[in-house]
This record gives sequence, C-alpha cells and structure tokens, in this order.
Amino acid sequence: MGGNSVKEELTSRERVRLALNHQETDRIPLDLGGTFVSTMTFGAHEKLVEHLQTAEGLQVKNPVKIINRWGQTVQLPAEILQRFKIDTMPIYSKPPRFWRDMNYPDGMYVDEWGVLRKRSSSGKYHYYDVYGSPLADAVSIADLERFRWPNGKDPGRIDGLREEAEHLFKHTDYALVGNLMGVDILELFWFMRGYENSLMDLLINQDFAHTAFRKLLDIQLDKFTLYLGAVGEYLDVVVILDDLSTQNSLFFSPDTYRTMLKPYHRELIAHIKSLTRAKLLFHCCGAVRPLLPDLIEIGVDIIQPVQVSAKGMDTQELKAEFGDKICFWGGGCDSQQILPRGSEEDVRKEVQKRIDDLSPGGGFVFSPVHNVQFDVPSQNVVAMYDHAFKYGSR
Repeated sequence: MGGNSVKEELTSRERVRLALNHQETDRIPLDLGGTFVSTMTFGAHEKLVEHLQTAEGLQVKNPVKIINRWGQTVQLPAEILQRFKIDTMPIYSKPPRFWRDMNYPDGMYVDEWGVLRKRSSSGKYHYYDVYGSPLADAVSIADLERFRWPNGKDPGRIDGLREEAEHLFKHTDYALVGNLMGVDILELFWFMRGYENSLMDLLINQDFAHTAFRKLLDIQLDKFTLYLGAVGEYLDVVVILDDLSTQNSLFFSPDTYRTMLKPYHRELIAHIKSLTRAKLLFHCCGAVRPLLPDLIEIGVDIIQPVQVSAKGMDTQELKAEFGDKICFWGGGCDSQQILPRGSEEDVRKEVQKRIDDLSPGGGFVFSPVHNVQFDVPSQNVVAMYDHAFKYGSR
C-alpha cells in the first residue's frame, strides 16, 4: 500500500471508518460475521472449530447462535473473531415479541411473512427452501389488503438491544454493523408471491406489485425507526439487501428497476440516513454492475458481496470506474470455485489479486463473496484470512 498510508496501528473501529471514507489504513480491514451475508453456515462453522481445535488447540467456550434459520447462518463467537483479527461486530435485531415461527413435525415451518419453508433433502447443513408462498394465489389488490402483514413496530425486535450496542461501543473497538433481519423488498415479494409470479407482476401486473412494495416498504420503515432509535448512534454501518441480478445479467432491465423498485430503495435509504450517521451497505449478489450508478445515486455507500465470478464484476475494472464513488465490501476470494475447490495456494493468490485490485486508496473491506458454506475446506478459510492479514498489512 503506497501513497498516504497510515503507519501507526489503528483500532478496528478507526480502521473501518477510514477505509469507508476512501482513505488508506495501517492494514486492510477484515470482516467475517459482521453482516448476515458475510458469515458462515452452521456446518462450516462446526468444521472450522473442529479444525482449529485439532491444529491449534483453540477452544470455543460458548455454543454458536443461528441468526438466520432458513439460511442456517451463525453469529460467530468471540474466539473466532479474535483468531482471525476481525474488525467488525454485528448488532442483530431480536425476534418479534408477538410472533413465533409455526413449526411442523416434518421439519417445515412458517415464518412471520407467512412463507412455508422446508429443509433441503441434501442434509442437515443445508438451507430451508421455500415450499409455499402465501400470496401465490392472490389476484387483486383486495387480496393484499386482507393479508396479515407483520408488525414492523413490534417492540420485541429491540429487546435489550440498546444496552448490548452501548456495551460493545464502550468496551470494544469493533466497528459495529447494524443487521436488521428481513429488510429486503423484492426478495420478500419473491418469497411471498413466488418467483415466476413476482417477475411477471413487474411487467403485466404493476399496480399489484406497487401495492405490495408499498406495504413491504412501510413495514421496513417502521422496523428501521424502531431499530435505529435504539442503536443508530453506535453503528458504523447499516445493512440492507435485495438481489437484483443473476450470475450473467440483471433479473430485469435497468428501466424496470428504475420504474418498479428504485423509488422504494431511495425512500428506504433516505429514511435510514435521517436516523443515523452510519454508512449504508447494500447487499446484492450477481452481475449488478449496470445498476451501480443508480445505487450510488440513491445513497448507497458500500456494495457487497462483489461477486467476482459474475459477468462484468472484474474487480480491477470496478475499482477504476467506481472506486471514488462507492466502497467494496467483499470480493476478497471467489466463493464459487476457488474457496471450496482450490488449494491453499490458489486461495492465497486469489486474495492477493483482490487486495491489489480493490484496496488502493481505501474503500475496501475484505471478506469472501457471501457466506462461507459447508463444502469449504477449513484449511482454505484459515489460508484466506491469515494471508489477507499478512498481505493487507504491507
């Protein structure tokens, strides 16, 4: 790292804040578990802990907590964060007080959005797939009006949260990341409506889609008012998400995004920024490059996870075109091929390339592309973070 590099050792919070203000730091900030889309699945974490216990004698004292039931992702214990010199810490919202998932004997459950989910037959470490969508048969706006929507003002979502955030702010130097669960708009519409139905609605049933998006947005506005009222002053980053793209293209044309979804994202981001000084992180998998100017225009400060294997997501080009306008969080190692299937040396070479591409001038927080999955060798996780620390400290 050249130029105006900071020589003295910074705290994690200082390091992340400087990076997100497009300044170079003493080393590259590292994230693992700071967001619910840059952590590990339960199975991957179990494997890693077993590996570290055997190879290094590391002891993890407390049981891990699953924070996303359908995705089977976890909040990582302090011992793992310390082992890998992680700079981020999540502040997760709590479950609603007036709703509990409805569980069925065959392993299925219904969440607060009315979505029926069932664990994949692939095994205990895999996702819960959508098995039933409550709005699949809806045909009119009246059907939307009759639906039982979640209560965004449910006080259970912030039970004990202010005290937790204040303690972490005062007694640790982690950069604190706001993770309010279930804050998407388009993806929730998919889950509730069904994938094909929802995409057709964007084109041929637009009044229906706008009504649904408005209801979803109003819930999210209520949730963020509650959540940020409790912890907003302590946060460095706030996460929102909506996947807008596939491996090779957007789900729909840029014009469809601008007409159907962008106004709701704009309003949500403006609302969040009126309640906190934290940076706004937008999670979007896939080939999102054509929409980056739109996301920047509506106030997105950070794009994540930078899916480097997707079309148009070349990290050197992204940094050159957008590096002075948006920060990159992720993209540290390809999670589709190299991390699960490459050698430890392949992983180290990939880490070096991504740091070389994305870190100059700041604006980069290192993490892999999305959550670490069960099929990733634990040795590769160790190689990735140990080399990111070593190479990112030069």
